[in-house]
Amino acid sequence: MDINQRLTEELKKQILAAETLVAVEDLYRPYRPKRRTRATIAKEKGLEPLAALDHIVEDKGTA
Repeated sequence: MDINQRLTEELKKQILAAETLVAVEDLYRPYRPKRRTRATIAKEKGLEPLAALDHIVEDKGTA
């Protein structure tokens, strides 16, 4: 988490008041970086329609 930009006084109070690790993780979840899988990267590059087309061709080939 970029502490300088995202740690508000309210969030800081909530973190300090958290009594369990689970509570802290729940507070952190919205700020957690998203996982970038190979599929996610391909979608970002606009390759999702190509993958869908490949899936359709595979289905027709096995019928």
